[in-house]
Amino acid sequence: MARRRADLARRTTDLELARQVLASTDVTVRRAAAKSLETRADLPENAVRVLGLALSDADRWVRESAAKALREQGPAAGSEVGRLVDALKDEDPYVRWRVAEALGRVGPGAVAARDALTRHADDPDEVEVVRAASLRALERIGGAGAPK
Repeated sequence: MARRRADLARRTTDLELARQVLASTDVTVRRAAAKSLETRADLPENAVRVLGLALSDADRWVRESAAKALREQGPAAGSEVGRLVDALKDEDPYVRWRVAEALGRVGPGAVAARDALTRHADDPDEVEVVRAASLRALERIGGAGAPK
């Protein structure tokens, strides 16, 4: 019983932190809230959705932290594949790198990202870390045409 309450309290805190990522007008609060979620696995579904929305934040640090946090969710971030694919167009290569990693961690549930990841993997003008992460993501997603 005590363990259940502790888990519920942690999940409530995680959701509140995720809400601060979007709700605060203070960029330092958004950054700190997003950063604190980067290494947390098993976030509540509502928090995952908020992190998906944070991928379009005006601040690149918030976007990168949101992508890192979604990476840690693995297949549970599958609901955010569309937003992750959109974030592959981010101007910042660090954000694109983390987004490609997140899509790879989603695994087969990210099959809709294959075309976008293939474009990044094959683009000679893309930074190497994004190309490599895109290739790894394609391997994890699998399916027809995946790199071997």
